Amino acid sequence: MKRNYLSYSALKAFAKSPNHYLQYVSGERTESDAMKLGSLLHCMLLEPTEVDGKFAQAPDVNLRTKAGKEEAAAFAEANAEKTVVKPDQWKLADTMRVAVQGHPLALELLKGQPEHKLEGDIEGVPFVGYADCLGEFVVDVKTTRDASPQGFKREASNFDYHLQAAIYKRLTGLDFKWVAVENVAPFNVAVYTPDEQSMQAADAYLCNLVAAWRVWDGTPAGYTYDDLTLELPPWHPAWNVTRGYGATPNHKAPGLEDTVEFLNSLK
Repeated sequence: MKRNYLSYSALKAFAKSPNHYLQYVSGERTESDAMKLGSLLHCMLLEPTEVDGKFAQAPDVNLRTKAGKEEAAAFAEANAEKTVVKPDQWKLADTMRVAVQGHPLALELLKGQPEHKLEGDIEGVPFVGYADCLGEFVVDVKTTRDASPQGFKREASNFDYHLQAAIYKRLTGLDFKWVAVENVAPFNVAVYTPDEQSMQAADAYLCNLVAAWRVWDGTPAGYTYDDLTLELPPWHPAWNVTRGYGATPNHKAPGLEDTVEFLNSLK
């Protein structure tokens, strides 16, 4: 059912398809280990005194034994209202916390108001959201496998992070920053600010999506009912093989000598 307001997550879902939006607002979502990890890390960094009240570390028990099953059942009953996190995920979250707190700029940026609720109208539609940290900037903590400039750029594009930045800037008037922390060793941390040109593009994209959402009547719909043409992406290795069909102008097809050389290098 279509709501009478939007959020970043809801609009991002709508951008994929109306059906994704309807699935999101229905609340039928399973919290994955990755989601639990992110939530625990946010709490450790922003509301450390709330960790024990919101999360519990699952006991390391042998469920094949009667004693193990009884311990697990007692734990589940005692922590029914908490988010249960596996021991290895808890340790990972704490390692990431240490990494973030060891980054001077990230640590300084996270001294604002934690989990601050944001509300306002964007293009005539009510919006609601939560800033991880609100101070001189709106700061959002992101976990990632690759916090390098190229790696995080890909992730920001894949998950529409700039759309979130555009929404929160509209709601607060403040500039936006990301604190990106890797969830794999060496757990590097980096701080990013979206450039002005990207923010202008993201704001235009935001307006376009809101306009589309406003005129949508709430009817379920997927991607399209048309027959679509599917092309190989330009980086696919098939473009490097001519076999009489030719290659794209931007790709040099290897000859037989190149293939033999490559195979010999594997010996």
